[in-house]
Amino acid sequence: MHIICSTSILNKALQALQKPLTSKQVIPILTGIYIKTLDNAIELQSADLDFAVKITIPAQIQTPGKIVVSGRYLTDVLKRTPSDEIEIFKNNQDNLIYLQTLSSEYNLLSMPVEDYPQLSEIDKKAAVLTIDAQMLKDLITKTSFACAKDDARSVFKSVLLEIKENNISFVATDTHRLAIKTTVLEKTYPDIKILLPNEFLIEVSKNIPTNPEEKININFFLEHKKIAVQIDNLYMQTSILEGEFPDYTRVIPKNFTIKTTFKVDELVGAVERAALFSKDGKYINFQIEKQEIIITVDNPVLGKAKEVIGCFTQGDSLNITFNSEYVIQILKRLEKEEAELLINTAFAPCSIRQIEDESYNYVLSPMRVNN
Repeated sequence: MHIICSTSILNKALQALQKPLTSKQVIPILTGIYIKTLDNAIELQSADLDFAVKITIPAQIQTPGKIVVSGRYLTDVLKRTPSDEIEIFKNNQDNLIYLQTLSSEYNLLSMPVEDYPQLSEIDKKAAVLTIDAQMLKDLITKTSFACAKDDARSVFKSVLLEIKENNISFVATDTHRLAIKTTVLEKTYPDIKILLPNEFLIEVSKNIPTNPEEKININFFLEHKKIAVQIDNLYMQTSILEGEFPDYTRVIPKNFTIKTTFKVDELVGAVERAALFSKDGKYINFQIEKQEIIITVDNPVLGKAKEVIGCFTQGDSLNITFNSEYVIQILKRLEKEEAELLINTAFAPCSIRQIEDESYNYVLSPMRVNN
């Protein structure tokens, strides 16, 4: 095989292939990137036991062929190469893959092509969902952060994708908080309810073009226990997670006795500053009054912090304690100037919503703190 391609295009492709390569591989061949030539293009693939990525980019094909090369070292060399073009070739005289530019030459041991498991793609004849790229990115951004990060059950490290007619919802929870975002689709689809790995969705979001004015549709394909996404020349496939996602509709309170409206920027700034004094940056007290929220932290080691912001409260005054990290994460994802905090008691689940926007809801359990 002998190819010539743009280093910048190849570098971008390699970044899209990184997630499977950085997982804990138990099969040595999966530490490699599989490359094969097409007509005026090359196809690159990386995979682990659950997640596979394939991308096609333009290249000059001098000699067709296939190779498997170390993903780590190919990536490390390419991202440090200043040249505009790179030649990659393998001859039949040795077991080496050569990387050459105008000023440098490297060689890497090749890996056996016949050992690399071929990706069996899902049939693309009928997409189960076609969605605007920026709409999908918004759904992921506003929910995936609420997934569990530790070794919790798989359902809590996943995002529920639910379609009912022309409404699509993404829901995530780590049992302490829940984020749900609902959006109206351009057409009606059959009902769907599946669990998607959060890490997969994060990779999808990373590879969505950043220009919000660029109209791009993304297709989802579903087959048995596999789901795939096509973004232009990039194909990503993973396993659907098994398990029963909790009935999130039962977690969301229907009515509240206290509603306080506040400016988002003021509250996020106050919480971030006060949290500097909090033990582990978590415990932070809110005293909700009619016209102000008093945020306090009393740390016997560091000292005390107090922040006061204006608000408008309907209902009784209340003292309540939150995980400051959870509060900050939602506030930074709100897009409107004002939001509302809805409460029943100091120990019951609360809700944070944007004003006049029920499509995005964040349910947060207060913290129980011993004096």
